[in-house]
Amino acid sequence: MNTRGVYVVLHMASAFHVLVMMSFFRTIPKELEESARIDGAGEMRTLMRIMLPLTVPVLVTLTLWNLVMHMNQFSDNLLYVTDRGKFVLQYVLQEILIQDRQDSFGSLTQTQEPPAPESLKMASIMVAITPLLVIYPFLLKYFEKGTMVGSVKG
Repeated sequence: MNTRGVYVVLHMASAFHVLVMMSFFRTIPKELEESARIDGAGEMRTLMRIMLPLTVPVLVTLTLWNLVMHMNQFSDNLLYVTDRGKFVLQYVLQEILIQDRQDSFGSLTQTQEPPAPESLKMASIMVAITPLLVIYPFLLKYFEKGTMVGSVKG
């Protein structure tokens, strides 16, 4: 209760992500593993040098899915956190947009006349969207790459 670990521990492992990784490893040709064994690589070396570099696009995709899921997960906040200092951004955004509460901006607005509620709502939406808009272009190249291009001839 009332710790930041609530947001991490509850979602550390996902059965869906395990199934995605299993299905990806099944699509990797056995010839890659066999050629590594012929070259004298053991199990760990094959995993680290051959298999893991091929999984970078899948790992980046799963990371992006986790990031989006964690950013949109405000139900954990409702169940496990009561301290306002540990609320997630989406819960504060929900308070501003749906419940029309603007006391979150009380200390930020030191002007004589408060800003219009619509401008506060739109500004809070932009603050919530900006991290994904900044990160996505850097991760896009991993989605577009072919995972097995040029690795197996034949």
